[in-house]
Amino acid sequence: MGKINHQKISPVAQAEKLRLSIPDSKFTLKSQGGGVVWEGSICPCAISHIYRISIAYSLDKRPIIRVLSPKLMVPEGHKLPHVYSHQNQEICLYYPPAKEWHSGMLFTKTIVPWASEWLYHYEIWAATGEWQGGGIEHDEKKKEKFSGLIMSKLK
Repeated sequence: MGKINHQKISPVAQAEKLRLSIPDSKFTLKSQGGGVVWEGSICPCAISHIYRISIAYSLDKRPIIRVLSPKLMVPEGHKLPHVYSHQNQEICLYYPPAKEWHSGMLFTKTIVPWASEWLYHYEIWAATGEWQGGGIEHDEKKKEKFSGLIMSKLK
């Protein structure tokens, strides 16, 4: 099966669309690599906290999404579910090998709504201790098992 070509959206165009759709947001250009770092506020639902998030993005690299504030609280003895980095609060929104996101997709229609949904599920997890948001485990052994299963289904 051939590679699907899509028109890539530049990091600056992504950030400008975000800035226009989320009023209190801003972006800065990275000094190297032609990327951007965008910051804005999102609220998963009417009774949720307002979260400040950042998206660091350079073309041909996956976007890095972090929760800046408030700090995500984790019950003692637990780890945040579905994150790339607990310390940096870098959340996992999609599974890259499954090609659920590509550089031709607007952040305003994918990454930001997905981050809001992740935060909604985080709030439920923080209250109940159960992650209801689905996704693929980040445990290394489980990751290898899932990765092989997913890849075999994609072939």
